[in-house]
Amino acid sequence: MTEPDQLQEGLRALESDLLDVRLAGPEAARRRGRQRTRHRTAAVVGGLAIVAAAGFLNPLESRTGGEPPPAAPATRVDRTPATTSTPSIPAMTEDVLLDAADLEPQDGGWQATGTPWAGQGPFACAPGGAEGADEAMLASFAPAEEGRLDQVVERYHSPGDAEARFDEVRAAVAECASQLDVATGGRPEFWQLAGVGDAAWVAGYWTSETAGEARRRVEIGVVWTGTAVTHVTWGFLAEDSIEPVVTDATVAAAEKLCVAAGGACVSDPVLEPDAAASENAS
Repeated sequence: MTEPDQLQEGLRALESDLLDVRLAGPEAARRRGRQRTRHRTAAVVGGLAIVAAAGFLNPLESRTGGEPPPAAPATRVDRTPATTSTPSIPAMTEDVLLDAADLEPQDGGWQATGTPWAGQGPFACAPGGAEGADEAMLASFAPAEEGRLDQVVERYHSPGDAEARFDEVRAAVAECASQLDVATGGRPEFWQLAGVGDAAWVAGYWTSETAGEARRRVEIGVVWTGTAVTHVTWGFLAEDSIEPVVTDATVAAAEKLCVAAGGACVSDPVLEPDAAASENAS
């Protein structure tokens, strides 16, 4: 066989081998190309997600230097406390005064007797109305048999003024009643009345007035609540006294006054001996 014949025979054998090899068609090639594209896209998206997450977790990190950006100027907040003032209490009406229904029942009942006095009260050491009050109201009652009960309500510009008046009345009554001790033969008694208004106090003492075996007993209840002070004076004839009978009227006076005066009202009233006042009176 000549050399050209051998070359031709080799080419025919090679062609036969190539026919047995299955080459991928264009669709397969395109499919593999799309797969590679998806892989590259997923990788890019994943990288962006990581960058975004890093930015979310550390939003203050700058893209250039890793240092947080300068803080924005803070907005100034004015924290100066607001000024407050004592609320203005309107002029009081007769609703703040006791009426007969508020008083302890008596045989024959109570009768209102009009304005009781000007200045000092009708009994020894009993307080009258104060000239320094912005407003004062008075009421007086008499039982069918004997005695009388008087109430004064005084309104002031501020709770501090009312408190000062309360202290003034309490000190004046205690001092005066202590001086009566020699003439009457009986020591005065004083109590704190807890749970009534902002402060409440009760005094009981005997005067020199007598009627047979009985002697004039005077009891005074004083209450400070808000911008007002009220005092209730009850004078009656008695032979002895175990506890002050003016307490209920004093509590009732505080209940009617506290809302109008903007002060504390009544909660579980309790009488407690005022040891300091009693010691000073001895």
